[in-house]
Amino acid sequence: MGGTPGPASDERQAVGGDMSFYREGVPEHGLFVEHDTERTPDARGYFVFQGGRIVERFVRFTEAHARYRELRELLEEAGHTRKPVEASASEMVRHEVAERFVMDEERYWTRVRGC
Repeated sequence: MGGTPGPASDERQAVGGDMSFYREGVPEHGLFVEHDTERTPDARGYFVFQGGRIVERFVRFTEAHARYRELRELLEEAGHTRKPVEASASEMVRHEVAERFVMDEERYWTRVRGC
């Protein structure tokens, strides 16, 4: 896990290079972006949570992370949290590769099922 130390820290979790799950957030405010965690209804999306409830579901990590950052910045502007360290370039590339894999898999199963 990385992020800003202290009471308003940003948390990131992933299993090594494996994108089987992803969680980033500000636990003190219940704000998270998650993929394939125990709270997400399915493994085919990225979910933004606030206060234990799903705010939105996204197909792409970049869109979900943008919404998460938007909500986090609102908290920062209100003085509720400090700005955390941003994700590294390599971390962002891993998420984009995982995102492409999920999208390709969805397209494949859509074709196979004839949906």
